[in-house]
Amino acid sequence: MSPTTTHWARIGISARCGRPLPGVHRRAQRGAALLVILTILVLLTSAILLDQLSASVQPSPSRDPGSVEQLARAKEALIAWAASHPDTPGLLPFPDRNDDATANYDGAADCVAPGAIAPGHLLGSFPIRGEQGGCAANIPMSMDVEDSAGERLWYAVSQNLVRGGGGGPVNPDIRDLGAHPWITVRDALGNVILDPDTGLALPIAAVIIAPGAALPGQDRSAAAPAATHFLDSLVVGANTYLNSDADGCSDVACGTPGEEFIINANPQPGDNFNDRLVYITVEELMRAVEDRVIGEAANALKAYRSSNPGDYYPWMSTFSDPRSPQGAATGGSATSLVDAGTDFLVAGVSDGDLVRNLTDGSIGPVATGGVTATTLTLEGLIGGTTNTFVAGDSYVVSAPDKFHGDPGAAVDGMLPLHFPNEVFQTGFTVNWNFAGEKNDDVGGDPALHPTIADVDNFNGADLTIPDNQGACKWTQSNRVDCRGFAVLPNTPAAGITRTVEVWFNFTANVTTVVSPTATSVRRRNHTYNGPYDGPVIPVAAPDMPQETWSVRITDDDGILVPGWRLAVRDASTDLVINKFDGIRYEIDVPNELPAWFVENNWQHFVHAAISGAHLPATAATSGDGICETPPIGPGNENDDCLSIAFNATTVRDDVAALVVGPGAVLPAIAQDRNAGTACPSHPAFLCDYFESPNSDDESPSRNMIFGRALANTFSVSNAFNDQIRAVPP
Repeated sequence: MSPTTTHWARIGISARCGRPLPGVHRRAQRGAALLVILTILVLLTSAILLDQLSASVQPSPSRDPGSVEQLARAKEALIAWAASHPDTPGLLPFPDRNDDATANYDGAADCVAPGAIAPGHLLGSFPIRGEQGGCAANIPMSMDVEDSAGERLWYAVSQNLVRGGGGGPVNPDIRDLGAHPWITVRDALGNVILDPDTGLALPIAAVIIAPGAALPGQDRSAAAPAATHFLDSLVVGANTYLNSDADGCSDVACGTPGEEFIINANPQPGDNFNDRLVYITVEELMRAVEDRVIGEAANALKAYRSSNPGDYYPWMSTFSDPRSPQGAATGGSATSLVDAGTDFLVAGVSDGDLVRNLTDGSIGPVATGGVTATTLTLEGLIGGTTNTFVAGDSYVVSAPDKFHGDPGAAVDGMLPLHFPNEVFQTGFTVNWNFAGEKNDDVGGDPALHPTIADVDNFNGADLTIPDNQGACKWTQSNRVDCRGFAVLPNTPAAGITRTVEVWFNFTANVTTVVSPTATSVRRRNHTYNGPYDGPVIPVAAPDMPQETWSVRITDDDGILVPGWRLAVRDASTDLVINKFDGIRYEIDVPNELPAWFVENNWQHFVHAAISGAHLPATAATSGDGICETPPIGPGNENDDCLSIAFNATTVRDDVAALVVGPGAVLPAIAQDRNAGTACPSHPAFLCDYFESPNSDDESPSRNMIFGRALANTFSVSNAFNDQIRAVPP
């Protein structure tokens, strides 16, 4: 079905083509033509008379172009309103119901508290002012539309897409993963309108209805009549389909959840039905939202390059499967997470992956050898209110380098991001000097109890926590909470391994940002103006213990229970910090990207690429800030631009950077974002998100050619739904 036919069919209009008469003698044709013309004139005259007699009762929807136009305007306005939503692009307003203090339809979307939403809240008059921010501010729809009968349009919305509806993150996966049923629309025969991509009910985000003139049995004389006085019902066989019920269940069997509506494009005598209806599919809505998302991503990359004296983009993050293992714990402790309903081995969880307790805010890495089918052993949890897992706690597991640039390698992949309370792995260097031993806490094997003197000032050397053993969380632009592990060089005896574990939160006196290089991402370096010789007043953090530094030294001979000592820095402890740096800092949220970007996991769905000319340059690289196709001059071999193709024909070959959005999964081409489909390109699941050529590597190292469509069409199909945007210079 063509896009034009599809759009018209959605508002109940079908196209009919005339069939040519069989070949006959021309004179006979002329005579037949006269008879046809006469017959048409008689029929037209009869139709006009019938129209005049019946217009006051039930005007035919197929002869109602005014309502059709208003429905189209309302649909366009609603999609634009949702895509430009300031808090969560993709959210739709509540309807305007007749439940105000003075019952009326005042044009303002209702305010419904999260957790109190019922099916009846999701159907009402079309709102011309939509709410945001807990109903504190009304955002105009910029239109007030009525149908040809002078009645305001009506509107219904899925709970997945209203504020506080609990539908899940608003991104392309919501079509398949939305927590609540989508709206279903049936045709005049009672058949569910199907998704051509899946063969299932078409997932519909919202419907807009022109109620038409009042029908027999409808009384709109009251101040705010109920929906039954505006919206109609249709009997098909043994079933009655109601557009007005708003009960949240199927009209055929109310035990089946999901609101239903019916289109009757050509009502028959006795139908008593004149509703006109258009609908917005989840795919239509998410495409509009994704267009905004990739625009925001492109602007963030532009801002990064503009703020960088070297005129370079950041290193990208290697694209990894966005769906991280997540769920609810069935048990656990301060050093373990148990989920009897998840197989962590099948999910691919590895040593060093970061586990985040979303309920209490704590985080910690998976210990070495700490992965079994249902249990993750952790190296401990920090940064939360309880720093432990109990049954019912929500969690997510992610690879530690998922959103951080890969220096020297990743020039196409995910955006490298930093966002508030983000947890990531990194190395750091510290040095302290205790004035005296602090016997705060000891445990384990007494024979292996270390002393503070054993590690005091680390024999004059800095303690370096390697990248794969440090985990940090930014809480402010100059404040970080960290935990790290290191093996100490001053082993007291053969066969004994001494480790030190450091927890701390840190507020810097001086902050500088260092531009990326060929071997390093852009970093935020923090230092004290010091050293400090006297006591340092601890800075308490709301989500950390009051002690700002904790050091646990452990001796382990591998045979007996290890011995350990915990020393806690307080206001009477002398401390020297020589250096603290190396915390990765890339595109900042919410300063360089809006907070909703990561709150709805859009970082999982944006693929970006940069040309070789805009790589962070050193003497070892050829990036000079000017991409050319083909590259010109010795030493510029890697400075070629990216290309964009439409319908497999190159239309631009001068692109310095671009972003691509994948849209929803396409089952018609065997995309499956749960199974990790093997692709001809690298990584192995890229083709489950993007279509060729966006999923292909043209060379062993990277993808240089990106495309909008491969067939002779610019429309979305069940075989291609990527969107692409060049980054402005």
